[in-house]
This record gives sequence, structure tokens and C-alpha cells, in this order.
Amino acid sequence: MPTPSASSASAVKKIIVAVHGIGDQVRNETALATTIRFCDFYAYPGMVPLGAFYGALEHGQPAVVINDPPVRPGLSGELGFAEVYWADVARRISTERYTLQETKAWARSVVNRVRVLADSTQGQNSGIDYRRIRMVLEEMIQTIGVLEALLFLGRKAGLVDFNLRELLDAFLGDVQLMAEFGPLRTEVLGRFHQTLAAVGTTYPEAEIHFVAHSEGTVVSWLGLLEACDDPRQHPWIRRVRGFMTLGSPIDKHLILWPGLFRSFTGPAYQPASPTDRIRWINYADYADPVGFELDTARDWIEQHGYQQAFAFDAKDDFAFGRYYLPGKAHVDYWNDAEVFGHFIRRVVAPSPAPSAEEKKRLADGPPGLWTTRVVSYGAGYLLPLIVLMVGTYFLYKNVGDYLHPDDTDGQPGLLRNVLVLGGLLAGTTVWLRFARLTRSGFWFFLGAGLYAVAGLIFHLAIDARTPEFAWLETLPAKLHCPAGTGTLLVSVAFVAFNLLLNSRDWRRLLGLGTPRHDGPGALKQMIWTAGLALAATIAFAAPPEKSGPLWPVLLAGAGFLYLWWLAALLFDLVFVWHRYIRHAVALEFLRDKITGTPPSPPAK
Repeated sequence: MPTPSASSASAVKKIIVAVHGIGDQVRNETALATTIRFCDFYAYPGMVPLGAFYGALEHGQPAVVINDPPVRPGLSGELGFAEVYWADVARRISTERYTLQETKAWARSVVNRVRVLADSTQGQNSGIDYRRIRMVLEEMIQTIGVLEALLFLGRKAGLVDFNLRELLDAFLGDVQLMAEFGPLRTEVLGRFHQTLAAVGTTYPEAEIHFVAHSEGTVVSWLGLLEACDDPRQHPWIRRVRGFMTLGSPIDKHLILWPGLFRSFTGPAYQPASPTDRIRWINYADYADPVGFELDTARDWIEQHGYQQAFAFDAKDDFAFGRYYLPGKAHVDYWNDAEVFGHFIRRVVAPSPAPSAEEKKRLADGPPGLWTTRVVSYGAGYLLPLIVLMVGTYFLYKNVGDYLHPDDTDGQPGLLRNVLVLGGLLAGTTVWLRFARLTRSGFWFFLGAGLYAVAGLIFHLAIDARTPEFAWLETLPAKLHCPAGTGTLLVSVAFVAFNLLLNSRDWRRLLGLGTPRHDGPGALKQMIWTAGLALAATIAFAAPPEKSGPLWPVLLAGAGFLYLWWLAALLFDLVFVWHRYIRHAVALEFLRDKITGTPPSPPAK
């Protein structure tokens, strides 16, 4: 079986340099993953062990070279693979602790950074609700913590092996390190230049192509910019031909940390011809919370004169929906042969005479899968609804057991009433959370419409003859609401109360000052007011002549409130994901407010 081997420097035509991203990266694992994708493309039958990369381009060792792959159009010679490894710098700092800022505190500092940057360009009327942004960020971190606890059970059951909180902490920690800790950033970039200097010395005639992932794309681009500004110090820059970025947060860095790029005012590097420019191809999945299209980077390149060094246009920026699980999509690129095959065909080994069909495939990029959209929206919003229905069922069922403990026939209309009551609670949640998460009138009135539909269905479909419904009517009866519609009227009052209590404008008009929980429909307040209403119902309801114990109702009520809170958190996460992350609304908004640059037109 063919195996990797060291080869003479003159025989190696192309060196592929992998630059890893966030987290606890195993040394050379990214280079191995890259090598596997190239071997798959060229149908190379050999197995490349991780140990083959040990010492590659360190201590004078050559890169791992794949000998004589089956020749395809445009490829001649051999491919070599190596890695820029910097994870030990980040992990050393995170392990030592007491250096990086805690996640929530750093999220608040990022919001303050947005305030300073936006106010410096647009004055005090930048139109950004900073308190709302800060609270939503903290709530999202809290939600991810809850999800991580749920995923823990899945890991124990062997159903899923994905640490969502670890991904968040690792990403934020590595971004913080690169963006705000100058000496550590210098150390990381030193690793980059050391590896590339070894490439240049060992393989003085080979083309260089980068495959960079996540925060590694920022490391790579900063290193490439430094080399472009000083080609005498970094002569290897003259042989760089390809730059593949996967899940890149470069735009976020350009917007939030413009000082990182302030020293780059124009390249000294002049390619021998336009075809020798660095071909930059970016790939981003919609389910990836880190990577986006890099329109801000393209604008920056043009504004600072680096288009003479980089060939990176809108047609080179590909966004798609190919991966199903949000968050995990950030690492799924490494298993996608279609993405790597596209880069190889377009940059590393382009066909000298591609067919019309091949040209179209290269222009369109990796195709998206329609099923990912169905799963993302369908499963995303179905999950919090299921959680809310489960909570409603347990409360309703325990109330029924309390009211008629000896009934062996079950509860008539149980499923029907649970569904319509859960639907009313879902409509309530959606309206209050829309009002909390966005300032847009469209979403506010859409939430109101959905709540009205849920209320109408409740009014028409609820089985009012059941003892459980009579129990639900206890509080409305005490408030002298009309029989049969009391629960619906209490629900309307509940929504109005939460909107009124938290609306800054309404409170100011009534002379009540600033709300404690900034923004309408604060989640904790919604749950607390629901808990008070439930407690009042239990207190006012007269027990029947023959009833069961009350304590299961109290436990079911507490569980119901917890599941309602969890459902609202999940809904928030899904809504924020789709509106502000998947469709890049937040990034485009900050780009507009901070840089003063209007959103770019879609790349496709």
C-alpha cells in the first residue's frame, strides 16, 4: 500500500499549509484532516497516520508528501502538507486562568466596545439599544448553558458527542486572546511566520496554498498582510497562490477591532502578474455561528489597496446550507468532500480547459441542501413547542388526578385541552418574546396576530365541560370574568400587564421610571407573574368533596413553570439564531453603524 514519504524539494510542486481554529486542537490533526480530504479527491489509497506529521517543518524535518497521486487535469508533481500550530498558546492561557476575562463579562465589554465605536462615527444617536443587546447576549449564553446540560444526557446515552458550551468558551477565549492580548497575538503570529519560513527554505520552488479554519483564518490573514507589507523579510509570500477560509470570523474582527488592521496601509508586495495574486475562496454554512460571507473584508481590501495582492471578489465568497446542526456546523467543513473538491478544482489544480458544465459548477459553488432549511426552521421551532406542551400536560394531568383521584376512565378531552391550552401559552410566549428580542413593529404585530389566532382556537376548541377547565376558571371567576371566556381574558390581561410593565415608553408616560428588566416582556418577569397567577388559582380553588393530595399539583406547577421558562429560552435562541446570525442581520447592522458602510448586496 502506498505510504507518505519525504521527497526531494524539487519534486514537490505544491505545499498545503493548514491553520487550525479554536479549541483544544491536537498537534497536526488539522493537517491530517486536510490531507485526508485531498487524498479522497485524488483517490489516493494510502493511509496517512498522524505520526507521519510529527516534526514536519520543525527541526529541519520535511513536510508530509503524497507520492504520485493518480494524475488529474492540471496536476503534475507531488503535494506536501504541514500545519501552523498555535493552540498551545491559547490553551496555556486558559489553563492558567486569571488572564482571560470571564465569558459574560467579556460579552458586556464587547457591547461597550460597540457603543464607543458607533458613537465615534455616528454620535450619541447611533440607534443601537445597548442594554437590550447586552441582555440578549447574556441570555443566549445562559441558554447555551442549559442546552449543554441537556446535551450531557445525550452524551451519556451515546446519542450525541458535542460540547456546545466548550465550543462557545473556546471560541470567545481565542477571539479575546487574538484581538485584545497583543503579546500573545505576536507569539501566535510568530508561529505562523516560523512555519512559513521553513516552507520557503525547504521547498523554495513550491506553490503555497493555505487551508484555514475559524480563528485560524484571522491568524492567517494577519500573517499574510504582514508578509505583503514586508516581502523582503517574508520572501515566501511571492509563492502563495491559494487561501481557503472555512467558517471565518474575519468580518467581526474588522468591525469590532479595527485597530488590528490599522497598521496595514498598502502592500509592498507586487506579484509578477495578476494571475500570481493570492486566490482567496471563502466558505460559510448558514448553520455556522462563527463564519459568514466576508463582504467587509472585500471592501477593506479594495479601500486599502490590497487588491493587487489578493484576488477576492463576490464570486469567490460562498454561503450555503449543507449542515444540519447549528453550532456543530462550524466543524463539519472537515467532513465535506464537496467543499474541498471545489477549492482544489478552482485554485489548487484548475483544469486548463474546463467544460461549460464544470465552469458552472465552479461558479455556483458547493450546492446547498433544501433539507437543512426544513430541519433548521421546523425542528428549531418545534422543540420549544414540544417542551411547552409537555409542561402543560403534566400540570393538566396532575390537576385532573387531584380533582377525581378514583376515576379509572382517564380524563375526557385530555389531549384536546392540553393542545389548545398549550397553543394559547405558545402564542403568549411568542408575542412577548418578539417584543423582547426586536424593536421591529413587523415582529410585534406578527406576534400579536399569532396570539390572536391561538386565542381564537382556544375559545372554539377548549372542552369547557371538564372539571379541569372549571379549575382553570377559578381565578377568572374571582375576578368576575364572564363564564367560559375567563381564562382567555386572564391571558389577555397577563400579556398586557407584561407589555405595560416593561415598556420604557409607557412607563415613562405613567411616571413609573425605567423598568427593572429593560425591554418589553422580560423572561423572568413573565414566569414570575405566571407563577403568581398559578398560585392564586391553587389558593382560591375550593377542593372537591373527594380529592387527591395537593402536593403533586404543586410539584407539577413548579415543573410547568420551569419547562415554560426553558421553552421560552429555546425559542429565544432559535429566533436570535435565524434572524440575527443565520441571516447576518446583526453583523450587517453593526457594519452599518460602526463603519458607516451600508450593507453590501448579496454575493449571488
